[in-house]
Amino acid sequence: MSSFLFIVLILIGYCSITASAGRKRFIMRFDDVQDWYVSTTQIEIFEFFWANNISVSAGIIGNYVNGSDPNLFAVLKKCAGMSRFKCDFFNHGMDARFIFGESPSAQTSKNQILACENKIQTLFPGYFTEIMIPHQNSWNPYMLEAINEVGILGTGASIWSYSNMTWNLSSRPIQMPQQTATAGYIGENDWVAVPKNISIFQCEEADALGQDCVIMMHPMEFASGNYTLAMLQDLVLTLVHQGWTSINFHTVVTEVFGTNVGRPTAMPTIKPVDSNNDSSDNSTVIKGTLLIALLSISIALGLAFLLLVRYACSRDNKWDDIDDEEEEAEDLSV
Repeated sequence: MSSFLFIVLILIGYCSITASAGRKRFIMRFDDVQDWYVSTTQIEIFEFFWANNISVSAGIIGNYVNGSDPNLFAVLKKCAGMSRFKCDFFNHGMDARFIFGESPSAQTSKNQILACENKIQTLFPGYFTEIMIPHQNSWNPYMLEAINEVGILGTGASIWSYSNMTWNLSSRPIQMPQQTATAGYIGENDWVAVPKNISIFQCEEADALGQDCVIMMHPMEFASGNYTLAMLQDLVLTLVHQGWTSINFHTVVTEVFGTNVGRPTAMPTIKPVDSNNDSSDNSTVIKGTLLIALLSISIALGLAFLLLVRYACSRDNKWDDIDDEEEEAEDLSV
């Protein structure tokens, strides 16, 4: 019986692990979208994503998007008008020179966040952001406090040591830091490309921890020529070929808070996920069904083992009875 219970516990543990890990989902986090800055490349990136059914979350810098770049603005309006599961904006602060990690108070951070939020709603009436990402992935507790006060639902920075934000969907705001990038900044306006195999390996590490893989990218790395559209296409299509699913921040927000997400007057409580909106629910149902099936098989094997033991014991008793009868026969013959 102890071995049977051990097998059952192993199966339960395995199913618990696979229920939280192994979803293989990635998020393209496109920081620093702005007017007139390699805008042709920015447009090509959006069009590549949409043509290949890749979701994207794009960061709007309040002071740097004014609608003055007509071609880029047309693309951003298209993003704002399509399903948020396909394309959504995040609040990226009002000015790239403001460092949230150095903010002296929650109110100072709040002013920056609200200024950017107002700018986004001016450009795209009725649009509200669900996520705020600080420049340079620099953050502090004041920023988190300000985000909660504004009513934005989530944030993200980086898991790397200079930022040191942990993935946490139970915190408020929820935290979705990037675990990899297309390129890294090395100073003096210079960027170095992250090799494709490194990005994929870092995504696999995130997936093993039950996290979605957030891939950070910027227009600047394309401007320098150290990262190209062809390299981006190769990375994304390789992930898809390997069985990864493209989602964006809005997907995670609806999973945590429910599908009727709006700008709250108070932080909402966690709601059940609407199974009609996210394919991961189907995955959860399948895993639950597999868990029940495995437990049923384990119970059946355990019962079969008990019946076998009982049968073996009954056979032993039968042979004991025969031996007794033979001994009695020998006594009578004497």
